[in-house]
Amino acid sequence: MKYNIVATADYHWGAMDADKQLQESQFILDYLTNNKVDLFTICGDYFDHRLLVNSKAAINAMAFMQAVINISQDKKFNIVIMQGTESHDFDQLEIFRSFESPSFKIIKETSVDESLPRLQCLYAPDENLISNDYYAKYIDVINRDDLDIMFFHGTFDINAIGRSIDDQIPNVIFDYSFFNKKVNLMVGGHWHNGDNYGKMYYTRSPYRWKFEEDLPKGFIHIEYDTKTKKNKIERIENTNTDRYYTFYVDTSLYNDINQYSVLLNEVGTMIRDGVEHIRIKISITDDKELNNSCIDNIINEFQNSKLVKVVTENKYAKQIKKSHIEESNQYMDKFKYIFDGNNSISTIYKKFIYDTKGIDIPLEEIESIINDMHLE
Repeated sequence: MKYNIVATADYHWGAMDADKQLQESQFILDYLTNNKVDLFTICGDYFDHRLLVNSKAAINAMAFMQAVINISQDKKFNIVIMQGTESHDFDQLEIFRSFESPSFKIIKETSVDESLPRLQCLYAPDENLISNDYYAKYIDVINRDDLDIMFFHGTFDINAIGRSIDDQIPNVIFDYSFFNKKVNLMVGGHWHNGDNYGKMYYTRSPYRWKFEEDLPKGFIHIEYDTKTKKNKIERIENTNTDRYYTFYVDTSLYNDINQYSVLLNEVGTMIRDGVEHIRIKISITDDKELNNSCIDNIINEFQNSKLVKVVTENKYAKQIKKSHIEESNQYMDKFKYIFDGNNSISTIYKKFIYDTKGIDIPLEEIESIINDMHLE
């Protein structure tokens, strides 16, 4: 059988303006309406945080899900939604229990489901277990030899930049070399700016609502053949989501006012091109006199702008402070014998004179001088 699967993740209802998010979500509904789909998956983090049931975000999140269900009933495709990071989804997927049916499933623990005839899907939520405990608990589930696709939420060891197993709140770090042998494809969520590695693909979030997420947003369309075990992956981009762009300024590389003028012109071009969110991130890494006047000029230029955000970090001052602390610590370590109550005054004088003047005076001579001073 050949199937068409739409894999999405990381909606994070509550993280951005709810009406804007619902409007942007229309591109997903349009795709489901106008294309052949057999299975629609949400691979975790449908919510961003715990929401009030009467909040705009909760209402729109329910409205979107109801719209997907309405389309699925007309187009005859199945829906699977999976629990994401606990601090995002909490237990809020329970609000969809009334929708549960053979064609609408909620997955909260690692399990295998024949989501379509002859399509064995492994669903692996981001569970709060250290990796060793996870594999011990689910080895019988994930060690099967009939698995087709793994839908997951979390981190693989090939790009493990999330929590480690040593943190207070443990998270599973999926072993790519293990699942690479068990499934034909791995698709999931968690890293909004994630890419693909071998058989593993991050869907990315459907929307962009913050900086540092430069890759195209949207979801993944999978064509999967259960007979040949072959698949074809296509990224479907949301071209309507906001654009975020960051200009990075290192003051040590800006040596005259003309370079700052070029920067301002580039920012102006971005504004005219309709970029919705622009950030100028200035790292002060030296103490040139030019820095203060040019940085003040940039801040004044955009202080009333809703499109441009200027942030500064004085790395030079931090480095100087760090150097002073290190120097102070070195002195404290070097002369710590002064504060050692076990050392006599004469011993302290002897060491101090030697350390500061390089003169080695016999201890007896120092003791004699001290005694003479006491006699006076």
